[in-house]
Amino acid sequence: MTTIVNATGAVRTSLVSIIKRQMIDTIIESNVEPSNFDDVLSALRKANFGEPAIAALATEVAQAAQEEIGAGQAQ
Repeated sequence: MTTIVNATGAVRTSLVSIIKRQMIDTIIESNVEPSNFDDVLSALRKANFGEPAIAALATEVAQAAQEEIGAGQAQ
């Protein structure tokens, strides 16, 4: 039983990571300012991410996109 729970958790974590990566890429490619939450939500909706996924991950992916933009500017 423990193995199934752990395996399921690993799969879920992997899928969440993929979705986050797609959302971050969408924000960056849309030239959206990650600190403007309304624009982040709009860009993700236009990219047809489901509302539950957007609600659960939008804050986190906006912050990650901001960090990537900052890292790119620092280079």
